Amino acid sequence: MSGGRLWAAALVGTVALVAVALYLHYHVAAPPLSPSRIRPRPASSPGF
Repeated sequence: MSGGRLWAAALVGTVALVAVALYLHYHVAAPPLSPSRIRPRPASSPGF
């Protein structure tokens, strides 16, 4: 039983690390080629 939990914890940790790495790679390290996707609303929007 403990071996199964160990494998499950390792799998969850690996998936979490990969997800964080991909998120940082695509949202932080990548240059903002299209600002419209990052900020859909312009700063001069009447609502804000």
